[in-house]
Order: sequence, then C-alpha cells, then structure tokens
Amino acid sequence: MWPHINLGKIYDIKARRNRALNEYRLAQQTNDNTRGARDEAAKYTESPFKRPSN
Repeated sequence: MWPHINLGKIYDIKARRNRALNEYRLAQQTNDNTRGARDEAAKYTESPFKRPSN
C-alpha cells in the first residue's frame, strides 16, 4: 500500500496525474489502513500531492 502511495506522489510531482490517481486507487484497494495509508491515498485522490517548500 505505501509503495503505491509513494509512487503516486512521484507521479504527481512529475505532473502525471492519471498515473498518480491509479497508484492511489491501487493503495485503497488493498483495504490495509496501516499508519493511515487508505486515508492518505484518499487525501491525494482529492487533491494532488505537492512537494513541501523549504
């Protein structure tokens, strides 16, 4: 589940939203909410991940 979320974040950073959404959906389909994974995937499904600014 977390690998899918992390890949989704990478795709969002690279402006490949469709690929990112696919990864977030795959994470949600695992039905594993360890450390809030499904919640985080749902959050980034609603709005894209943005790299934190320094």
